[in-house]
This record gives sequence, structure tokens and C-alpha cells, in this order.
Amino acid sequence: MARKTQTKITDSTTQHNDNDNKGVWIVLVIVCLLGLAVLGYTTNVFKKGEQTGDTTVINDTDNGTTDTAMDADGMAVDADAKASLPVAIVNGQTVTHADMDEFLAMLPPQMKSAPLTEIYPMVQEQLVANSILLQKAETAIAADDAEVTKRMEEARKQIIRGVYLEREVDKQINPADVQKDYDAFIAKQPVPEEISARHILVPTEAEAKDLITKLQAGEDFKKLSAAFSQDPGTKATGELGYFSRDMMVKEFADAAFSMEKGQISAKPVKTQFGYHVIQVLDKRTRELPTLEQMKPTLEGEMRRTVFSKILGDLRNGADVQLFDMNGAKIDATTPEAATIAPAPAPTTSDVPADDEVIEPLPGSEAAAGIEGRAPAAPASPTPAE
Repeated sequence: MARKTQTKITDSTTQHNDNDNKGVWIVLVIVCLLGLAVLGYTTNVFKKGEQTGDTTVINDTDNGTTDTAMDADGMAVDADAKASLPVAIVNGQTVTHADMDEFLAMLPPQMKSAPLTEIYPMVQEQLVANSILLQKAETAIAADDAEVTKRMEEARKQIIRGVYLEREVDKQINPADVQKDYDAFIAKQPVPEEISARHILVPTEAEAKDLITKLQAGEDFKKLSAAFSQDPGTKATGELGYFSRDMMVKEFADAAFSMEKGQISAKPVKTQFGYHVIQVLDKRTRELPTLEQMKPTLEGEMRRTVFSKILGDLRNGADVQLFDMNGAKIDATTPEAATIAPAPAPTTSDVPADDEVIEPLPGSEAAAGIEGRAPAAPASPTPAE
């Protein structure tokens, strides 16, 4: 269980984390592209891109539009014409937009959502590298090479299993069931209240009472916080952002959530960090996720359930004879047969890939991705778990 720590993430810390996350995203893209080059497109057949005709559409998250191919005169071209447009020519062989679309379709969902204009140079260079490598490999290795033939057969079996399962699963997934599961999920969710507040933290009750008197006399909250607060994370303004009740220690939360918008605490609020003077700035109800936000998660759960049922039905209808490690047939009525473990779970190569799972109830600004924070007070001891 997450403890209510004494760390409050400030704007500067959030910015630092954003930069770190951006760096991780770039590294992930590069690793993914390099991995795909080694695998040579023989990857999970279940990862579906968003498609229009035969062309994968890459969402432009900056402006809500999609990247559209243009001809030399700047005019938009249709999907068929776009598919034949060149991305590169490598030793006389053309790499087309259709090749690029196949490559993009294998990227993870979070990378598919990136604007194509941002990742195009990396994708283009990877396609060039793939083409060079393939050309060299085809001249160095015969088409009927034993190892190649063996791996092609393994890939064929995996792909045909995958296509069959994908089609069978898709037959049993329909929008009405997704809507029903969404409605059931929403009905069970609490609707947490959030407030936005600011505070001034001081070590003694007397200091806190003095600050309350000054605020009641009309002195500026921000100035008093900057001058007296012992919370370095919020000292400049005292502002904590939005938070829910469970994100703060009990004494602080009980006091803050009992106050009205604009109200300043009539008396100091004591916690293990010291004495707080609190002002509530705003109140709101956190929005629940929409159907579109939840659809990848719900469909993923449904696909797993349907997948398991399909395998179970096929297993029950099959004529299966089992043998022990010495090759002796196992009689279905023997005790040994009763103790045989069920078939192992399917590998990820056979399971339809889910889209990226979203958090049903994303945290507020005050949460910043970590549960249960209290206002910072470095001079105070960290509470025990």
C-alpha cells in the first residue's frame, strides 16, 4: 500500500519528469525500429493499425488531423496512388509508401499515435537499412537454404494460427457487448470529489494562528506563504493543485474537504508535518473515462475471454492421446491422467494484441502519478508505513 509521503511534486519537478519521459519515448522508438529490422517483418500478426483502404493512418496528435500524401504540386493523392509513392530507392529497388505502411502497422499503439512527420526520418532510414540487408542476404543465402526453409515453415504455422484465431475472436466481439461492459464498469465506479487548495506550513500553532489573523485582515496569501511557509515545494504560492481526499494525510484531508470554496481555515490544522493554514480555491468532481477511452481495455479483456473459450472448446472437441515421458500411453481413467496439468497458456504470438491500456481514473495534477501525497515538510519525519 502506498504511504502518504511528505513529497509534493512542484512544477519544476513535473517538467523534469516530462523531459525524462520524452527521452524514454525516443529510446523506445529506436529500440523498436532496430528490433523490427532484425525480425524482418515476421512479427505478431494481431497488431492492427488503424486503416483506411490499404493504408495505415497515423494520427497527428498535434492538430487532430491525419498525415496525407501530396504530389509534386502539393495536391492530395488517394490511397492507391499514395501506396506507390517512393520513400527511397535502394540500389535500383524502390521502397514505397505501401512498404512503409506495413512497417508502421507493426509498431506498438503508442508509437502509431505519433505524428508521421516526426518519426518519418527514422522510419525512412530503417526501411533503407532493411532493404540493403535483404538485398545482401538474398545474394548470400539460397532460397532453398535448409535453415531458411525451416524458419519459414515455423513462421507459416504461427501466422496461420494467428489469422485463424484473430478471425474467430473478431466474430464474437461486437459494439453492444463493449457498451454493456462499459456501462457495468461505470456503474461500479465512485465519483471522487477533488479540491484545489493552497496552504502555509509552519512549525508552531502560534505562528499558524498569527498567519490566520493576518489573512483575515486582508494580507496576501502568496506573500505570506513565500515569507513563512516551511514547505519548499509550494513555498512560492502555497498552491497544491487538485487532489482527492485519499491523496493527503487524514487530518489535512478532513479539514480541507469540510471547507467551502474560498474559505480559509479558522484554526490551524495539525499534522505530523506541522501546522497548516489552508485555503480552498476550487471544488470539482473528477470525470469518469469515456467509452472511447475505455474501449481498448474492455475489448482487450473480451478478446482474452473469447480466446480462452475458443481454445477450450477446440480442446474438448479434439481426439487427444497423451503419453508419459517414457512414451507409454496414459489411460484417461488412471490417477496419472487426473494429475496432468492443463495446457500452458498461449504465447503472446498467438494472442490478439490489445491496444495500450489506459488508466480508468487518471490522477489529478496534485497526484502527478503517485498515490497518497501530503504537503512537503522536509523538517518533519517521514511517516511510518
